[in-house]
Amino acid sequence: MKKYIFTILKGFVLIGFIILLSTNFSYDKDSTKTMEEVQSKTIENINLDELSQQDNLSMKRFLDLDPSQYESVIYYKSNDAMSASEFVLVKFKDHSQQEPFKETIEKRVKNQKGIFEGYAPQQAELLKNAIIDIHGNYGLYAVKEDANTMNDQFKKVLSEGE
Repeated sequence: MKKYIFTILKGFVLIGFIILLSTNFSYDKDSTKTMEEVQSKTIENINLDELSQQDNLSMKRFLDLDPSQYESVIYYKSNDAMSASEFVLVKFKDHSQQEPFKETIEKRVKNQKGIFEGYAPQQAELLKNAIIDIHGNYGLYAVKEDANTMNDQFKKVLSEGE
């Protein structure tokens, strides 16, 4: 009887170990879409009048991201200093960049919340609903009223025809 129970327990441990390993090594499939295609579909029908595309220096200054480390990066930020609206679209060179990107953006959101909570509650609320989404070789960060729409479009373009 003890041998039977021990064999069952070994089986459960083995299954648990396999599940743990498979979740750690599974990645979303990389997309073959170009950055231009992903960008245009992600922002399709999104009003960007309040945002302007930023240069590499601004990415380093505001986001602490080095654009040269990625295959491609775009960054749009609000023209109004009283607005937290911004978005980033990045194409990773490899999967090892996913977690550092996510951590850097989470730090940005936390810092921005600290700035806006005291005097701009609507902007602080936008930051609470910030989107950070990574799929395969692409990542999205969006702080806008229609960030969920952007994220849906982002996921859709990456899943089309793959």
